[in-house]
Parts: sequence; structure tokens; C-alpha cells
Amino acid sequence: MGRPQARKGAGLNIKDYLTIKPAAALLGVSVNTLRNWERGGKLVAHRHPINGYRLYKRVDLEALLAAIEQPRPAKIPHHQ
Repeated sequence: MGRPQARKGAGLNIKDYLTIKPAAALLGVSVNTLRNWERGGKLVAHRHPINGYRLYKRVDLEALLAAIEQPRPAKIPHHQ
């Protein structure tokens, strides 16, 4: 299974992406956590067409952040 690759001329707007350190800072996690999430399929990392660096779509990161910040409903114990 290959990694998603950003292709030259594929309309890559670098302003829409963050490299791993700023992405980790935005989410409040370590760069190793981002790498683990990528391996686990929780987050997709694209690759810079020239240097091969990981790039994360800003909108994907913001969506993940919103999902993390949403409060979970309290669990109600079921008595039988």
C-alpha cells in the first residue's frame, strides 16, 4: 500500500498544507503522534512534490481538531 503523493502540477497550493511540526503544534500533539496517526489511517499525509516532506491539509487538521474538542455524551449506566 503506497502513500498518497502530491504530483507536480496537480494544483497543489502549499498555503493549504502544513508541514509536520506546525501540524503537530496546531493539534497539540507530538510529531511522532502524527506519524502514528498516519500509519493507523487516522490522518492522511501528502508529500511535497520536490522534497518529499509530509504535508497535512489544513482543512483535515481543523476537522480532526474539531472532532477532538467535541464533548462526548456522558455514558448512562443501564440498570437491569
